[in-house]
Amino acid sequence: MLLDEPTTGADVRTRAEILALVRGLAEDGSAVVYSTHYLHEIDELDASVAVIDQGRIVARGARADLIAQHGSSALELTFDQAVPDSARVHGGTVDGSTLRIRRPTLPSPRRGSSPTSDATPTRCGRSRSSDPASSRYSSA
Repeated sequence: MLLDEPTTGADVRTRAEILALVRGLAEDGSAVVYSTHYLHEIDELDASVAVIDQGRIVARGARADLIAQHGSSALELTFDQAVPDSARVHGGTVDGSTLRIRRPTLPSPRRGSSPTSDATPTRCGRSRSSDPASSRYSSA
């Protein structure tokens, strides 16, 4: 069965019913291909993950293993001018007007964790201010 982001826009009850149905199908031996950007659903389904790039599987395994092998967590601050001395921190790298601070490891996700406690990095929007000391930010 191929399911492309089946819980997008679903309410909490419907989402839980969809996940229970998918879990039941897999337990009964059905092959289920499930695409999602809600990573906590992968944990809830206890699923194997395949990362596809341009139609080819480039990585495959348990979510925690893939994060340990390929993931990183960082905070990136881009300033309108040079990175101010007051923003420089131990372990941060400066490239022009950008300061990047990496966290060395990610905690393993706990099964059943809530989306807000999910340790997976997310991309944030960028903001701009007229104050030259302010930053645009994203986590990658």
